[in-house]
This record gives sequence, C-alpha cells and structure tokens, in this order.
Amino acid sequence: ETGDIRTDADNLLRLYNTIYYKAGWRAAFESGQTKADTFTAADGSERRGDFMHLTETGGVLRGEGYTAAPRRLKYGRMVFVLSDEGVTPESLLARDGFLAELTGEYDFVDVVWSVPKFDVESSVDLKDVLKALGVTDAFDENKADFTPLTDNGAVVDSVMQAARVKVDEEGVEAAAYTEVEAAAGDPMPRELPEEEMDLDRPFLFAIWKDGVPLFVGTVQTLA
Repeated sequence: ETGDIRTDADNLLRLYNTIYYKAGWRAAFESGQTKADTFTAADGSERRGDFMHLTETGGVLRGEGYTAAPRRLKYGRMVFVLSDEGVTPESLLARDGFLAELTGEYDFVDVVWSVPKFDVESSVDLKDVLKALGVTDAFDENKADFTPLTDNGAVVDSVMQAARVKVDEEGVEAAAYTEVEAAAGDPMPRELPEEEMDLDRPFLFAIWKDGVPLFVGTVQTLA
C-alpha cells in the first residue's frame, strides 16, 4: 500500500499516523500439526488452506450470536470470534458495545483450536465516513480553517486508511497507516470441558494490547 503513495503539485501537507505490531504466541502452534483443510467463504465457495491445530487450557465466552476465545501473545492477546450460523461477523461489529463484551468473564475450558493461516489486507477511503460522522467543514474549501497551521487556504482532500494482518504458527504481525492529505493463564488442576474453535468459515478477530484494541478485522475467505 505505501509503495503506491505518490505526491503531486497540489499537495500542501500530508499527515500520516502509523502503527506496527509484532508478537509471538505464548505457546506457538507446532508446524507439524498444520494440515490442509477447507474454508467456506462468505459467498459460499470453498477454499483450501493450511489450518493450525492445538489444544490448550484457555477461556471461552459464549455471547449472543457468537463464541469467542483468546490466544495469549507475548505482548497482548488475540481474540478470535466465531459467529453462530446465520449471524455475520459484520452484524456483530455493528452491535453497540460489542468490543466491550469481549473484555468480559471467560469460562475455563480446554480449547481445541483449528485456525487457518491468513494474511489479510484492506484499504478504505474514510472521506464519506467522516462526513457521515459530522466532519464536513474540513472538506469544504469555503469553510475549512487551518490558519493555526497555514494561511494558504488549505482544505482536506482525502483521508485513506490501510491495514494488513498476518497470522502463522509463530505469531502475529500487523501494520496500518492513516493518511490525511491536504490540498492546497496457568493450567487448571482439574478436568475441563472441551470447546472447539474451528475457524473454517468467516470469523472476526481483535488484537488487544494494554486493554486497547489495536486491530479489529474479519476473515471472509482464504487466498
């Protein structure tokens, strides 16, 4: 994404906000347990991919329309959310307070993981989103006022965001940037129930660090 960035003569200022995150799993998936399996994409098509397997004592949260389970990272954690049949990941993200639900109490179980290796990326133009939220004057050349920064009559021309998240046996690597362009747990000593987290259909994830969700996204298909 950043390789495609080009400036032009009308640019007065470009602001970039970036974030980079990389952390290994506390308990890595063994590569010898990675096996090919089928992922059913959002459009109903089937894709083959490499699925990582592991059984470990962890937590599970059964919410309204979904099951969530976290995996511990050396710096933070990654929560995987599998929606119930008939419930889309997008509808969960649209629910008011959904991310706060993921910080609730989890039940201890033996989690049987089946997680596809994935490398997802996306980019989106946030101009219309910001206007819908009420940020309008900054995009209007007759109303924009950036005099504390410049007296050249600056106006915001575009706001772009791009992100990429990669997950494999070793851990997680994620990066994102936002461009604003102005133109002129320990094992329990008892037997626990098992909970399968078989992520063989669309699911969502959230990477948390210090109580803050750094990255939130969905996996709709496998490449």
